[in-house]
This record gives sequence, C-alpha cells and structure tokens, in this order.
Amino acid sequence: LRNGKYLDMNFRDAVWDTAQEHILAVGKPYGSSGTTDVGYGAVLFLLSKHSSIGNDSAYNECKAIANKLGNGRGWRDGTGEQVRFTRPHSMIRLPQPPGAGATSSNAIDALILTDIDNRAVRRADITGSDVRISTVPYNQ
Repeated sequence: LRNGKYLDMNFRDAVWDTAQEHILAVGKPYGSSGTTDVGYGAVLFLLSKHSSIGNDSAYNECKAIANKLGNGRGWRDGTGEQVRFTRPHSMIRLPQPPGAGATSSNAIDALILTDIDNRAVRRADITGSDVRISTVPYNQ
C-alpha cells in the first residue's frame, strides 16, 4: 500500500526461511523501469506472518528492509533506506555461521544478490529486520 493505493509488485527472486518463518524477496512495482535515479529502484523485502492480520498461515506483512519504495536506482552500500540497487535478479542464502541457531535472536541471514546493471555481486547480512548491504570485491 502506497499513498492509499495497492501496488502490483514484480518480485525478481526470493528465499524462504522455514525455521524463522519468513521470506526475503527482492523486487519493485510493475511499470517502474529505466536505469536513472528517477523512479523505483529494487527493494529487499521481509515477508512474515502476523497473527493479528487475517489468516495465520498467510504471509501478510511486507516490510522494506533495504532501499524503500520511491528511492531511485543506483549503487550504494549501507543500511536500510541508504541502500540502492538497480536490477538484482538472483539471490542465494548462505549457510548460517556455527552457533547462530535458526531461532535465536542473533540468527543471521546472509544473502548474495546479483545486481546486473551495476555488474556487481552484493552481500546482504540480515539480523531480524536490520540489514547491511556490501559489494563483494572482485577483479574486472
């Protein structure tokens, strides 16, 4: 819901964490295109179940955790709304480090995303709904 209107979303990829019962998805609204800073850049969302909203078995809460709707495209590492992507297309979830139990409060999700217009591989380290995005260095 944005400005009182529902948005049709185009999710590029998602990973499902059955232990923490959430889904991490990257996407943007339909109809937002181009490679300039204007318009919508891709956003990393956390989808979770919220028992006070409708059906208990549905993923009914969607929170932007990296970038935000309305922010432009770009390439910026950082946290939360500071982050910018262009077109991340694929992501994988890395295994959790030893000792970070799947249901503990210190559980960390680590994702690798390909950001194709930026010709970059990006890493997302996520604890709860806090995220830090960094670019994986490589030789061109």
